[in-house]
Amino acid sequence: HHDRGKGPGAVHHLVGLRNEAARWPTVRALESAAARLRASNLGSFPLTDGANLVFSTPYAGDLDDVASFEGGFADSTDGFDPTGHIRFGVSSASARRLLDARAVRPDLRAAIECRFDDDVETAMESLGWTLLDREDGARASTDSTNGILVLACEETATVCGSDPDALVDGLSE
Repeated sequence: HHDRGKGPGAVHHLVGLRNEAARWPTVRALESAAARLRASNLGSFPLTDGANLVFSTPYAGDLDDVASFEGGFADSTDGFDPTGHIRFGVSSASARRLLDARAVRPDLRAAIECRFDDDVETAMESLGWTLLDREDGARASTDSTNGILVLACEETATVCGSDPDALVDGLSE
């Protein structure tokens, strides 16, 4: 046990290898969640135009460790459909906010962006989700243990969770 550095737990000499090995399961989990999202009724949580579902490897440190769809999601007659292939390193607001949230909650690995207004905020609060705005920042998020964390930014909110299926389940309630 080599306890070096700062943050949650010790630095492991195989972390890079483990992170690389997790890329394929990350892609598969993202594909599965996208299929479930397509079939879900999002009701109270309308996605923003071009919203993207993102999922990180367990030890993600930058955008190269976050998988997402190249073109995000587009509204279609069947719901929301991904418009591109899954790639690592695609920059999006959801990916950047997920990495920011992981700085204080490393268990968060998935995120999606939705529209944010008073009705959405009320629905999120009724589910017991932790909502943060720019003033709350990282201080409040360290107290969040209910699984879902919402980063609110004016007209949009990034919903973060431990895995993409948990997000789809939460958004579909």
